[in-house]
Amino acid sequence: MRLPLLYSLAFMVGCSGGADLEMDKLKTVPASGKLTIDGSPFGPATIDLIPLDSNERVRAGSALVAEDGSFTVGTYDDDDGIVPGSYTVRVSVPLDSASPAPNVEYFEFTVGDDGDKEIALDLKKGTGAGGLLSPDLGGGGTPP
Repeated sequence: MRLPLLYSLAFMVGCSGGADLEMDKLKTVPASGKLTIDGSPFGPATIDLIPLDSNERVRAGSALVAEDGSFTVGTYDDDDGIVPGSYTVRVSVPLDSASPAPNVEYFEFTVGDDGDKEIALDLKKGTGAGGLLSPDLGGGGTPP
């Protein structure tokens, strides 16, 4: 009588997958800072931090940028940090944003194994097409 119940419990535990998802997560470190364009705080916006390395041990991060330019990066959750490594940044503004979407130059930065709570994303306005700031999520630039 208890045997079917025992099999059912074993099946449910084995199929849950929750523990496997936790084990697959890469280690993240604290990451926050300020977004500026030509020295002036820029926000509200969204930043996508795109890994320069393309192997399975890296993962993109993102953050919502406040009006004062401050942000805290998340990889799996809103503010759980980022996987250490080198990144480029893509900035998006909402379509209904009061701020224009200026074109900015390509930018790279690195987050070390201890994290970085003072990331200075000081982007410079660029010229011509192909910048990293776009009024929609589909925009993006190409490295020089």
